[in-house]
Amino acid sequence: MRGHEHAATSSNMPAARGKPVALTATDHGILLALAGDESDGTGILRALAAWTGRRAPLGPGALYRHIERLLAARLIAEAGTHPDHLGRPHRLYRLTAAGGDAAATEAARRAGAVTDPPSGWLPTPGVVPTTGGAG
Repeated sequence: MRGHEHAATSSNMPAARGKPVALTATDHGILLALAGDESDGTGILRALAAWTGRRAPLGPGALYRHIERLLAARLIAEAGTHPDHLGRPHRLYRLTAAGGDAAATEAARRAGAVTDPPSGWLPTPGVVPTTGGAG
């Protein structure tokens, strides 16, 4: 996903500070990763890795830049914290209603861009595929 993303804008996407939100493929993947349940950054990375078939589809710095953008756009929200195995707190994130709408709009846009998508091309929100699909 690095470096080859094209942001999609739509007039029906939520606005951040009065500007339309442009979703990249990574933004969309993060929204889909949060569609089933709240998660921390590690869980989001695991979902993205499963969908892309890549061990580390992006680094933590890039992930948190995307998370900050999605938080600012109110497409996701903080949902508290939970401790890791050493007791350190990790932030949890959840999808907002606006984020769910944006994810659905983007999924429909992407599905319309492909005439015959391969099986598993669009992951089911909240389900981590067992086979490597692209998204």
